[in-house]
Amino acid sequence: MQKNRMFNEETLLSLLNKISKQQFEVPPDIEPFELIKEVCRHLGNPNPVLRDELGYSLLAEWIYKKKTLNHQQLRELYSIMVSNHMWFCRIGEINTDSVFMRSFTSLGITLLLLVDIDTPFLTIEEWEILLERTVVYCTLEKDLRGYVEENGWLHAAAHAADVLNAFAKHPNFSVNHTRFILTAINKVMENALDVFRHEEDERLARAIANLIENKHLPLEELITWFEQANIDFEPYIVRMTKRINWKHLLRSCISQLTKRKLLTDSMDKSVLTTFNNLFDSPYI
Repeated sequence: MQKNRMFNEETLLSLLNKISKQQFEVPPDIEPFELIKEVCRHLGNPNPVLRDELGYSLLAEWIYKKKTLNHQQLRELYSIMVSNHMWFCRIGEINTDSVFMRSFTSLGITLLLLVDIDTPFLTIEEWEILLERTVVYCTLEKDLRGYVEENGWLHAAAHAADVLNAFAKHPNFSVNHTRFILTAINKVMENALDVFRHEEDERLARAIANLIENKHLPLEELITWFEQANIDFEPYIVRMTKRINWKHLLRSCISQLTKRKLLTDSMDKSVLTTFNNLFDSPYI
């Protein structure tokens, strides 16, 4: 494969389809890094087959599972992904196709973080800058639609949650970083204009559960964080939307913590009572 060769959509679809039928084995005439960069250029494509089914699948296989890139290539790909051309592409727009590039770049950044867990290529300083940039992204991302019939998954909230989850599992993570995760989740919840319908709350809850499990967040502090959630919005329907989303997030957290045996029958009943009373329905 020629360096810097550009593919049109039809040609790239054909190539990716052939590779997928070979279980994403790297063809002998393909330089993995060049094709990965080409796929990245098409992550903003509205075609769900190109963007998601084939494109992202190749990234997951070649970046994370098969680890086809060396450290220098990983670092270059990291620089490309966090740029204004990818992760921050037309950030702040709502109901436009630009969200595809931003949202699926989040998935790419998750893959890079997972690789960094196994074989570190980022310095601690770079890792911390990326964590700070993740908070900025969650603050500025306003298009949190989940799924649209014609173009498939957008799912920016869920994909941002995957980034946060990868951070929470990373060996660099310490209790000093917890506030970044919680602030980012707060921003996602604040920016949601509709009730989450596509398990975004469950993806966010996984990051929180990892904080608890790895002893980066005491359970009592998690309760305080939920108690301080801002749902005081007008008009009423906006306030109701916020309350429902926070309630769903709370329930997902309880489910995650219970599944991991971090909430047990022997725990102080007052803790569980506090959990259960938060975001009660205002109706009699």
